[in-house]
Amino acid sequence: MVNFTIVWEVDYYDSEKKFFVHELDGYPNLNALLEHLEENSMDHEPEIETPTGLGDFNIEYIKILDEDNNEVWKDEYYDFVEYEKEK
Repeated sequence: MVNFTIVWEVDYYDSEKKFFVHELDGYPNLNALLEHLEENSMDHEPEIETPTGLGDFNIEYIKILDEDNNEVWKDEYYDFVEYEKEK
């Protein structure tokens, strides 16, 4: 079992605010995690780690890190400018 960190973007489009949430999850390998996320991403609730009352939102996973914090997957279409500002 490998512990992966999933980086989620929680985009409150009503209030024009974005938050980035890191979720730790264990899977046998990266392919198993990606398959799970493709089928079940709406079962994850990164929004519970953000302020409430900001309106409607969208969540999406944008990056996955391995146990050593190395990037093993990232959304090739995502603009990481705001994410990089958060670091």
